[in-house]
Amino acid sequence: MEKVYTKPLLDKLGVRPGMRIAIVGDVDPDRSFRALLADRTSDVTVGRPKADTDIVFLAADSHAELADLAAIRERIRPAGAIWVVS
Repeated sequence: MEKVYTKPLLDKLGVRPGMRIAIVGDVDPDRSFRALLADRTSDVTVGRPKADTDIVFLAADSHAELADLAAIRERIRPAGAIWVVS
Protein backbone atom coordinates (compact mmCIF):
# COMPACT_ATOMS: atom_id res chain seq x y z
CA MET A 1 0.00 0.00 0.00
CA GLU A 2 1.32 3.44 -0.95
CA LYS A 3 1.88 5.84 1.92
CA VAL A 4 0.06 9.17 1.55
CA TYR A 5 1.82 12.20 2.98
CA THR A 6 -0.47 14.95 4.21
CA LYS A 7 2.08 17.17 5.94
CA PRO A 8 2.78 20.33 3.87
CA LEU A 9 6.20 20.55 2.20
CA LEU A 10 7.33 23.58 4.20
CA ASP A 11 6.48 21.80 7.45
CA LYS A 12 8.61 18.84 6.35
CA LEU A 13 11.49 21.22 5.62
CA GLY A 14 11.15 22.98 8.98
CA VAL A 15 10.06 26.37 7.63
CA ARG A 16 8.04 28.19 10.29
CA PRO A 17 6.23 31.53 10.02
CA GLY A 18 8.52 34.54 10.24
CA MET A 19 11.77 32.67 9.60
CA ARG A 20 14.58 34.28 7.60
CA ILE A 21 15.14 32.16 4.48
CA ALA A 22 17.74 32.35 1.68
CA ILE A 23 17.70 30.71 -1.74
CA VAL A 24 21.18 30.36 -3.25
CA GLY A 25 21.48 29.22 -6.85
CA ASP A 26 18.83 27.91 -9.22
CA VAL A 27 16.76 26.04 -6.63
CA ASP A 28 13.42 27.22 -7.98
CA PRO A 29 13.41 27.88 -11.75
CA ASP A 30 9.61 28.17 -12.00
CA ARG A 31 9.34 30.17 -8.74
CA SER A 32 6.66 27.89 -7.30
CA PHE A 33 8.76 27.22 -4.20
CA ARG A 34 9.19 30.97 -3.65
CA ALA A 35 5.42 31.35 -3.77
CA LEU A 36 5.05 28.74 -1.02
CA LEU A 37 7.67 30.53 1.05
CA ALA A 38 5.95 33.90 0.54
CA ASP A 39 2.81 32.45 2.13
CA ARG A 40 4.85 31.47 5.20
CA THR A 41 7.35 34.34 5.65
CA SER A 42 8.16 37.72 4.16
CA ASP A 43 11.88 37.43 4.89
CA VAL A 44 13.18 35.58 1.81
CA THR A 45 16.50 36.50 0.20
CA VAL A 46 17.60 35.27 -3.22
CA GLY A 47 21.39 35.15 -3.34
CA ARG A 48 23.86 35.68 -0.50
CA PRO A 49 22.15 34.97 2.83
CA LYS A 50 21.66 37.80 5.31
CA ALA A 51 23.21 37.47 8.75
CA ASP A 52 21.18 35.31 11.16
CA THR A 53 19.39 33.38 8.41
CA ASP A 54 17.37 30.43 9.70
CA ILE A 55 17.36 28.18 6.62
CA VAL A 56 19.36 28.26 3.37
CA PHE A 57 18.32 26.32 0.28
CA LEU A 58 21.47 25.82 -1.83
CA ALA A 59 21.46 24.50 -5.41
CA ALA A 60 24.54 22.33 -5.94
CA ASP A 61 25.09 19.76 -8.66
CA SER A 62 28.87 19.46 -8.30
CA HIS A 63 31.57 19.40 -5.65
CA ALA A 64 32.69 22.87 -6.77
CA GLU A 65 29.24 24.29 -5.99
CA LEU A 66 29.50 22.87 -2.46
CA ALA A 67 32.53 25.09 -1.82
CA ASP A 68 30.12 27.85 -0.75
CA LEU A 69 28.97 25.84 2.28
CA ALA A 70 31.64 27.20 4.62
CA ALA A 71 30.78 30.82 3.81
CA ILE A 72 27.06 30.12 4.06
CA ARG A 73 27.51 28.45 7.46
CA GLU A 74 28.86 31.74 8.81
CA ARG A 75 25.61 33.51 7.83
CA ILE A 76 23.08 31.20 9.53
CA ARG A 77 21.89 31.06 13.13
CA PRO A 78 23.50 28.43 15.42
CA ALA A 79 20.43 26.16 15.16
CA GLY A 80 19.85 26.96 11.47
CA ALA A 81 19.81 24.58 8.55
CA ILE A 82 21.22 24.29 5.06
CA TRP A 83 19.26 22.22 2.56
CA VAL A 84 21.32 21.21 -0.49
CA VAL A 85 19.14 20.75 -3.55
CA SER A 86 20.63 18.75 -6.41
